This record gives sequence, structure tokens and C-alpha cells, in this order.
Amino acid sequence: MSVHIHLRSSTTRFAHTLARHPRLTAVFDFEPPYVWPGFSIEIMGDLVLAKVSLPQTHKYELLVWNWKFGILLDKISSRKGICDYAFLDQQHLVVLSGSPSIQSHSALALLIHAISDNVSAHSYSLNTEQIRITDVPISQPILCLELPQIKKSCILSETGFFLQAQPTPGRAMYTTSVTFACPHARIFSMTFFLHGTLDNWGSRGYYRVFVDGRFLLDQVRITPRNGSKVLPWSSWGERATRWFVVPEESDHWISWMSGSRFITLLPHHPHYCVFDFSRPIVRRFRDSYAQLHPVAPNQDNDFFRIKGAFQDLARLGSAISQFSINSPHNRQFFTVTVGEDQPSIIGTDGYLGFDEPITSRLPYRLVFKTDEKPEHGGWQINGDCVIGITVSVICPFLVYIPIKHSFSQGKCRKL
Repeated sequence: MSVHIHLRSSTTRFAHTLARHPRLTAVFDFEPPYVWPGFSIEIMGDLVLAKVSLPQTHKYELLVWNWKFGILLDKISSRKGICDYAFLDQQHLVVLSGSPSIQSHSALALLIHAISDNVSAHSYSLNTEQIRITDVPISQPILCLELPQIKKSCILSETGFFLQAQPTPGRAMYTTSVTFACPHARIFSMTFFLHGTLDNWGSRGYYRVFVDGRFLLDQVRITPRNGSKVLPWSSWGERATRWFVVPEESDHWISWMSGSRFITLLPHHPHYCVFDFSRPIVRRFRDSYAQLHPVAPNQDNDFFRIKGAFQDLARLGSAISQFSINSPHNRQFFTVTVGEDQPSIIGTDGYLGFDEPITSRLPYRLVFKTDEKPEHGGWQINGDCVIGITVSVICPFLVYIPIKHSFSQGKCRKL
């Protein structure tokens, strides 16, 4: 069966004048879906990437074209897995790969692929707008970053399996003072869900994991192109990731990520908080706090640690709500700096779907405001703005709230 991608101008809505083939066609050996999440598409510069998958039967194809020439550059394929993807930079693609299995261990890994840029090497597709997928060789990753081993009594779910990084490399990001294009993804967020097997049924929870994009880029630069390098979890995961247990699956359509920042909803006032995983920003604010308060006791340290807020987003929301209620009325901005010396440790309380407890230390800053604000149906982040989304019976509307002031002038709390 076939999937067609029509290349049209966003200005005229007609066939794009720069596209040699205004319609790209791929012929599959399975019945492709026609709605999300089985089908998705992303554009980056001259590249267009299409994901065609059947998660319930563990089949997927990732296809990367040069849309101007109509050339299929890469095919990433599996008949025993699930996946999601995000661009690392304009030459590399990160794939979150999962292998659900009842008979053996389910497996997770991050795969990094180098996107082919040799147009002349793909002459078989120069003169046709239709490609039979089975005739195209499968591209192999240059780097495989292993993730913790899942318990045999748990299965990786096909739902809630996402990898996100925004904005797409090279795409403009707007701030209050300047417009710029980030050359690479700064932070990745991956989410997945584990449940018990038929012999050990029961929920094991949703996980949200943040991965340092700069670390991935550094690894790519030292990885040879003539093979597939494997990094065991023990050699990279603790310092380059931060793990959280989350109460439920997140809505995928909401833009949770922007650069190094991530926004999460809170069940009560103050409704949301913002994480920033930029190492330079964390280091700068932590150093400035140490200079201003060289011997000051950390009054909030025990509060958040006792609440278990370092590894559980539900507990974090409750802790922030309680903290906001008990805070002085003349303070509206709060920042919490969580360094590498304050790890998230998942699994010590038995809430774990992995063979061993997971320790992660990627530093971050947490920002929240205690001022009164309207409650919206959803929140998302874009550059220096938090966007409140409300859907009414008449029409949806958006409320933009600048957050730059919060990041630059908030009271700094070191944890």
C-alpha cells in the first residue's frame, strides 16, 4: 500500500516550485495508517521525515527525503519494535527505540543516525517520485546509547511512547529581544509506560526522562562513521540524564519543550512550573548564590527532599503547592537550583520496573510564581513565553505570559 506526501507552498498552497517531484510516494509491505500516532511528518531545511508505523504490531518505517530533489536519503526500519524521533542537529537524527516483549526482556535504547548528505549516491531515486520501501537498504545507527534493563515481569507499552525536542534545529526561536536559530537540540524529553505481564499484572507507572543534547552532540563528534558504537548505560546515563516518575500520560500535542526548558502542569495553584536544564545557566545561578550566601543554611533543602520531589512530578506538584501557601505574600518568584549533588533515585521505594534502582544527576533550575493567575485547560512554552490554553464552547483562546523576568530576577534558592 502507498503513502503520498504532497509538497506545497505555505504561501500559495500550490505545488512547491523548488520541489522536483511535488508528490513523494512510498509503497509499503503493510497497510499503513493514515492518522496520528501511526503517521507523522517533520520538516528541517531541505529534509522531510515521515514516520509510518503500526505500534500494536511493532512495525515502523522512518523515511528521510531531500524534498527538493525527491531523493530518499535514509530508511530506518523495524518489524519488532516501536519508536519516536527528534533531530539532534541538521546532520543527525535521534531515535528512541523500544522492543516490547512478553517472552523476553523489553528493551530501550537511544539510537543516533547520521543523515546521508550524498545526493549522487542515491541515483536510483533521482528519476522517480515513487519508492518501493522493500528495495531500499536499512540505515544503521552510528551510536547506540543503552538504557536501563527493564524487568522481565514488565512490558514496555506501545502507548505514551514519545521523544521530544523543540524547536527543530535551524528553525527560528523568538524571544523578547532577539530572534535566533538554535543549531542543535539542547534537551530531549522521552516518555514511556511500563505495565506488568499477564503473570504479574499491574501498573508500573509512566516515566519522563530528560537527556542532555550537548552530551549527545559531543559523543557524535568522537564517534567513527565506520561502525555502530555502543555506550552501556553505566558509562553515560547517570550524569547525562534526569529521571522522574509521572502520574499519567501527557498530551503529546502540547509543546512542553522549548530549548533547554520544560513546562509541567501542577494539579493545584500555582498551576505550572518551568524546568531549565541548561548547564551554564544552572552553574551561573548556583555560583552567584554561593557568593551572596557563603555560609547561609539551605532552608528549603529538607522540605523538597522529604517530599520526594526530586524524582516524582506528582510529589513535586504537591510540594510546590504547599510551599506556595506557606511562603510570604511579598514574594512571588521562586527558583530552586538542583545540582549534580542532589540526584534523583528511582526504585528505592519499590516503585520500579527496572532490574536496578536508577540514579540520575543532570542539573536543572526550577522556577514557579505564586501570584494569582487564571487556571487554563493547558499550558505550553515557546521561547520566553508561557502560553495558557483555554477551550470554550465558543472558541479556543491563548494567553501569553512572559517568563524571562522569572528566570532572570527570581529569588535564587540553592539545593
